[in-house]
Amino acid sequence: FRVSFTMGLPDDSEPPDVSPFCTSSPTITIIPEALKRQHPRDSTYPSPGDEKTDAVSNSPRGHFRQVFRSHPPLPPPLRPPLMLLLLLLIVLLMAPYGLASGNCDLSNFKNDRRFMYEKPPMRYLFHKNTQEQLTITLETSQRTSQRITTAIFEIFLKELLNYQDVEVVHVNDEEFNGWTIINQKMNEKSSKSNYENKAAYKAEYDNMSDSLFDDKSISEVKIPRTMINLEVWLPPGTVETSGADEVDKGSQGSGGRFGWYVSNHSIGQNDCITDHWRSYKSEKCSKIFSLTPEEDSLLIQNYTRNGDGFYCNETFCTNGIFTPSYCQNNKNCATLFAGDYKKYSKFLKDQINDQNLRVRVAWIGPHLSAHFIKNFRNSKSILFFGWWPDSLSNLGGFIPISFQPCSDYKSATMGDYTYGCKYELHPLKKHMWNDIPKIDKNIPVAVEKFSLSIEDYKELLSMYNDEHSFPSNHLYHDDNEIINDIACRWLQQDARKNKLNIWLPPDYNSKIKLWIGGIFPMSKGGNFQQTSLLQAAFLAQERINKNDDYLSDYELAIINDDGK
Repeated sequence: FRVSFTMGLPDDSEPPDVSPFCTSSPTITIIPEALKRQHPRDSTYPSPGDEKTDAVSNSPRGHFRQVFRSHPPLPPPLRPPLMLLLLLLIVLLMAPYGLASGNCDLSNFKNDRRFMYEKPPMRYLFHKNTQEQLTITLETSQRTSQRITTAIFEIFLKELLNYQDVEVVHVNDEEFNGWTIINQKMNEKSSKSNYENKAAYKAEYDNMSDSLFDDKSISEVKIPRTMINLEVWLPPGTVETSGADEVDKGSQGSGGRFGWYVSNHSIGQNDCITDHWRSYKSEKCSKIFSLTPEEDSLLIQNYTRNGDGFYCNETFCTNGIFTPSYCQNNKNCATLFAGDYKKYSKFLKDQINDQNLRVRVAWIGPHLSAHFIKNFRNSKSILFFGWWPDSLSNLGGFIPISFQPCSDYKSATMGDYTYGCKYELHPLKKHMWNDIPKIDKNIPVAVEKFSLSIEDYKELLSMYNDEHSFPSNHLYHDDNEIINDIACRWLQQDARKNKLNIWLPPDYNSKIKLWIGGIFPMSKGGNFQQTSLLQAAFLAQERINKNDDYLSDYELAIINDDGK
């Protein structure tokens, strides 16, 4: 529909040229009631579809009305209530989604007298030597769980701790390997590009600051690209080196792990235990997840393609699908759906070949979504590769497959640990630039206290899945806006108040200490002795500190020295 608003125009004014916008499509004409009363319909505002030219058709207003009368008959105008509902729906669909990154109204917590929250002074991060202001950079990745976690912590820093310069930096973590992240940070600060063992570059990382920041301006030193990472995946069994507490601020949540996820209702089909890896060595079990020719054709046509190529362009992939030799001419092999073909999913080919699993792998990139999983095979069983914590592994109706323990694998090492260890629990660590404790006392405590439980992750990821169940959200809202909105709404719930109170550092609202140095005549027997000057200084300090009208965000402190 084309909606036209009819307005009264002065007789001597030129009407707008509406002809370029006029089409043969039906038009909803809205005439203000006031104009209807001023101009009876039979003379000035004819009924829709009336082709008759009135007495004022040659006037500007008449010309304006005549343009619309030259088109096919119009349908009756929508009734006001229905029109209002239509306009309201348009506004709701196109309204901004939440606030800007890091902004969120947490007044329900701030005003709750049980927690006695006091707004702290505005805080900034300054370099320990140059005293130049630094941006507090929070690292996040493509993982939904980390994006939500980082958004929550950003809001917490800005809204409750009152830090003014906080920024989220997106880094693509293709390996899900924290040692790679640490090595990248090291390469930003050291001329050494390669480290033969983890302990060597970990020790270097722990001590990376002091020798690099002495007596240099901010333009001469290398500030780390990111200062805080709240979800660093580390290989199972990792042992932290001594001194790591300067960087490691504890674990986050329940840990993470990779997995194959299978429909619950597939368990028991064909007398198969489909949540155990050995079942996929059997043809009768694998065929539960085999695709029909129609499904296979649809998969290649719409999902495995990426532009002119495929999401997997390796030589062992045909049409974006890896098929082991024993499945080439056999339709009774399962199809495992995976997202992007990257380092964290490359090992699937070796695992399938080594264990003789009757499984193909189809890499479908961003098409691997909740909508795809629920609808591609309709009610039939489906198998996909993912990880916890993530929105897909949090979908109801799916269960992870059990694999051999890490210790049982003796071959096919991937980097510094076998692909079998991918299915073991990975610690999710909170890492922080070790210069921060030297320049700020609240951020390290906040990072250490910040933690999300398994239930928290499930609730947040369910909120994300709920938002993506509405197609309009994809059309009108950026995914980062949805993430920020989820983080804000979750923090605004009354159930979060106790958690927020726990996260607050003990001295979160302490004033910024402002030191004033003074040399006072305090020694007896000197040429000039006036101890009352020091007493007067302390009295002035006390009076200023007690008066909120002066330097309300600061606590005045005196450094006194004897001017013998």
